[in-house]
Amino acid sequence: DCLAIDDSPNGVSSAKNAGMKVLGITAIHDASSLRDADWHLRSLEEVTLADLINLFEGGS
Repeated sequence: DCLAIDDSPNGVSSAKNAGMKVLGITAIHDASSLRDADWHLRSLEEVTLADLINLFEGGS
């Protein structure tokens, strides 16, 4: 299993095409531009590893 974290539409699409779950960072592009991402966050500044694990394991 793999989690990709990206802030660009091309990066998100590439990660999805590679079969990864994707966390899209919307600091530069809005969520609609990163629509292929499984989840969206504005920034990673206040995200913990536990938060990322929870997202990956099915949390919201």
